[in-house]
Amino acid sequence: HTVMGDNLPLRSSKGDVYEGGVRVPAFANWPGLISPRALSYPLHIVDWMPTFCALAGYAPPRDLGWDGRDVGPVLIAGVVPEPRTFYWKTPGASAVREGDWKLVAPNNSDKLELYNVVEDPYEERDLAAEQPERVDALRKRMSDIAAKDRKR
Repeated sequence: HTVMGDNLPLRSSKGDVYEGGVRVPAFANWPGLISPRALSYPLHIVDWMPTFCALAGYAPPRDLGWDGRDVGPVLIAGVVPEPRTFYWKTPGASAVREGDWKLVAPNNSDKLELYNVVEDPYEERDLAAEQPERVDALRKRMSDIAAKDRKR
């Protein structure tokens, strides 16, 4: 395959840090436990392992350093998840999202891109030049997360 998954009209495709790669639908089905409903909260693939373990009643004997969190309450009761920072790293770029804002750092480039992914889910309007303070704050957050990532 030349494209891992086409999520048009979102930008790019599966395996990338743009919304076409990270904003993908998912479903969970567990009759008697999960009620049928639609939820629209950002979650991360790293959340599945802690969630499955919690649902199975398994607690690891030590901290395994998982990046994810148990999202069972979101799935089972529709509890609104706590705000959090999302971080992605691929061979082509890194990105961090806090709230509505996402900073994209393409590899082999000094240019950083900033998007409000709620107002602009297609990532057509790069706001980095207009919001340098937000870029700096998100760049620092990305750097802090990436530093922890390299230690594992």
